[in-house]
Amino acid sequence: MPGEDLIKKAKKELNSFFPTVVLWILRFSIGFQAYLYHTNLNMFHLLFVLSTFVFSGRFATFVGAVVMLPIYCGEFIMIYSLNIPYVKDTKFIQTFG
Repeated sequence: MPGEDLIKKAKKELNSFFPTVVLWILRFSIGFQAYLYHTNLNMFHLLFVLSTFVFSGRFATFVGAVVMLPIYCGEFIMIYSLNIPYVKDTKFIQTFG
């Protein structure tokens, strides 16, 4: 069927461009957040964004997915959970927050 060949071709092209798209989304979103919130922690974010231009795309995508994404999610959870009174009063947040 001719439709299957088009689907296979689209999947192959998507797999070749997807890491680049993800890397640019990471660069833009983390850079934008570093611009919005002026803290010392954002120097780490800017260092990551600048290092993605220095290292290869494959390595930067790997580091972004394995290192930066969990750190970024943890920061988000800790920062925004400290603004919720019910969560802020829990023993976990008082101990590790």
